[in-house]
Amino acid sequence: MSTEKKVADLIGQELDYWVARAEGHGVYNAGNSKWSPGCWVISKERKLLGYLGGTHVPQWSPSTDPAQGQPIMERERLEIIPNHEGGWEAGSEGSLEASAMCVSFCGSGYAGATMLIAGMRARVAKAFGSTIRADGNSR
Repeated sequence: MSTEKKVADLIGQELDYWVARAEGHGVYNAGNSKWSPGCWVISKERKLLGYLGGTHVPQWSPSTDPAQGQPIMERERLEIIPNHEGGWEAGSEGSLEASAMCVSFCGSGYAGATMLIAGMRARVAKAFGSTIRADGNSR
């Protein structure tokens, strides 16, 4: 039996795993497509994009590496605004209210301590909705 997890709660390597899935990349770990530290991320063109955690380089970490995360946010036209709690809110183009105060109270965006975390959560939600299956498979 699988349990669901809110996209708003994804962080770190698990968030990066789901971004890879949202981008259509393969994520592999000794033939297993479930998330775990040390997985490698392969593009649709069969190019190694990086590793999830571990000590291998390059790392796949769009939620912390602007060189990986910002192009995704630009291509997907994600809007990002500051919220009143000192963090950021992100959502699909046209989905955020003009007021950062409203975003927090209206729940129209995905929050994060950084722009990249908020943006990557919004990217995952755009692909899979507000929840994902905790077993590493999309719904």
